Amino acid sequence: MTTALAPPAPGASPGPGRTLRCWVQRWFALASSALRWWLSGVPGVVHRHWMLLVMLAMGAALRVLTVLAYQPALLWIDSFQYLENVEALRPDGFRPIGYELILNALLLFGDLRLVTVVQHLLGLGIAVGSYLLLLRYGARRWLAALATAPLLLDSYQVQIEHNILSEVWFEAILVVIVGVLTWWGLPTPGRAGLVGLLIGCSVLLRLVGATMVLPAVAYLVLAGSLWGSRAGWRQLGLRVAALTLGFLVVMVSYAGYVRSVVGGWGLTGSQGNIVLYGRAATIADCAQFPVASSERALCPAQPPDQRLGAEYYMYHPDAPAQSVVLPPGES
Repeated sequence: MTTALAPPAPGASPGPGRTLRCWVQRWFALASSALRWWLSGVPGVVHRHWMLLVMLAMGAALRVLTVLAYQPALLWIDSFQYLENVEALRPDGFRPIGYELILNALLLFGDLRLVTVVQHLLGLGIAVGSYLLLLRYGARRWLAALATAPLLLDSYQVQIEHNILSEVWFEAILVVIVGVLTWWGLPTPGRAGLVGLLIGCSVLLRLVGATMVLPAVAYLVLAGSLWGSRAGWRQLGLRVAALTLGFLVVMVSYAGYVRSVVGGWGLTGSQGNIVLYGRAATIADCAQFPVASSERALCPAQPPDQRLGAEYYMYHPDAPAQSVVLPPGES
């Protein structure tokens, strides 16, 4: 028994139990050191950014109350169209299917309440990202924190986040685009191409994202013109070309996908005339059209002061545009 309890001879390898215990002790010491280092920096972070943290706390409380009060989500007319297309993912509606792809992924792990919670967290992230961008551009901390108030405390912003709509995702990608474009100074051709890809992805969420190409190119031109050298202008051309190429890669790829499903090139499978019709149907004076004309057939039955909103005439199955068959050649 004395021999069995004696310590191992010099140079002998320790047993497997002792080796495992040493590794556990080593990793525990490293984790404790990392935790102490992180905690030692927390007071400094709180002291420097206390105003943002207060605003975040108020914004988070407002969102928690919204999630508890309106379950599982706020639904608009467009919300039902998104939800109807979640499983099919067909690009034959009135808008691209970028938001449906996001919904499809989130609904694998929960219901609409999960979607709203993620969108509220995204709204808080947009505020933090905007705050960091303002600090990067030299704004004072208190002023940058106040600038986040419309994002954190505005009731309409909270409503947008609680709706089953694509707006908050579009806002987030715009903040990312500005960050990638400006955070490290004038972007390299590679980062300019990434900006083009991000702008293309924003179009898949909302078609108005296509307008972001113009200010992005304008920023590259104005910032690059400060260089003044021949090499600088050549680099400027590469950046603009990379941004345009990245944007076109997304647009052409998605338009090709639409063509393979719907049969025609485009970003949506519907005609843009339906949107114009919906707007006109709310105000059109149907008495001015001949009784037998196709325009008269598309007129709502109600007088202008009793008509519903434009969305009804664009989307509802009982609207005239959904039931009237026009003669060949008219649309």
